[in-house]
Amino acid sequence: MIGARRARRAVLAAIASVIACAVAAAAQPAPKVSVVGVLTSQPGPRMVEQLTVALRAVGFEDGRNIRLVLRHAEGNLDRIPALAADLMAAKPDVIVAINTPATRAAAQSTREVPIVFLAVGDPAVIGNLRPGGNVTGIANLAAEIATKRLQVLREVVPAARRIAVLFNPGDPVTTPQVPVIERALAAPLEGRFWRVRSAAEVAPVFREIVAWRGDAVLWLLGQQHAMMKDTIALGVKHRIPAMVGSRDDVDAGGLVAYNADSDEMFQRAAAYVARILGGAKPVDLPIEQPTRFVFAVNLKTSRAIGLTIAPAVLLRADHVVR
Repeated sequence: MIGARRARRAVLAAIASVIACAVAAAAQPAPKVSVVGVLTSQPGPRMVEQLTVALRAVGFEDGRNIRLVLRHAEGNLDRIPALAADLMAAKPDVIVAINTPATRAAAQSTREVPIVFLAVGDPAVIGNLRPGGNVTGIANLAAEIATKRLQVLREVVPAARRIAVLFNPGDPVTTPQVPVIERALAAPLEGRFWRVRSAAEVAPVFREIVAWRGDAVLWLLGQQHAMMKDTIALGVKHRIPAMVGSRDDVDAGGLVAYNADSDEMFQRAAAYVARILGGAKPVDLPIEQPTRFVFAVNLKTSRAIGLTIAPAVLLRADHVVR
């Protein structure tokens, strides 16, 4: 009888302990879920995936310990300031701004929320890089590599003499690239520049390039993604080789690209986000530059336009679509 009472007391004590633990656990505050705002003019085909993978690698996952809030302008640069203001209404703990227009709009919308940018050609155009400021990130050196991009295009298409240069004037990152390319287009090369603000303008511009008897197209970096689909299709149709914007554009059918490695930029930006969420301040995180660049070429497209790329050039390519 005594043994039975002791057994019941032991069972009741165990139940009480479990209940106490459950109550204590329930009383603990829920883990903080940080809001990571993302602002861009237009997401590329892999942008969200690249950012998600990079953040997961540093311990942050959407729906677990962070909440991603994405705002993009679908290529309409005029919408970006309003989208930046809308993003601020979500009370982000940090903003990831992708490309120059998005970064400038984010910097103009807040002086307090930390901003980590990437794919910004010239950080000086942001306008909020003061001592003690809230902006840092990874530049992509658009103007610095402009001549290299022209050189790569000429190596892929050595017979090209007339180079049609296309750029979106709505992105200030294109401004410093224009004089760089103007200087590089010395004899025997001849260049002509076309402003292209939307996908609807690509076809008329290509008609002018054909009439001009252009040998190749060079897209300057800066809000050209929305124009790539039509550029690729018209380049094949008219058998005009084109230097497009990125490796993703080459995967989509563009002939050739040379640009900073976007995977590396996302990884380094995610590392900055992690440090900021851990308590670091942007002012203590220096603006960085890319260390890896990707030379990509599409052999399917070269065959479609009747272009043979020298084996020595192909050997130097980092990414080849066969």
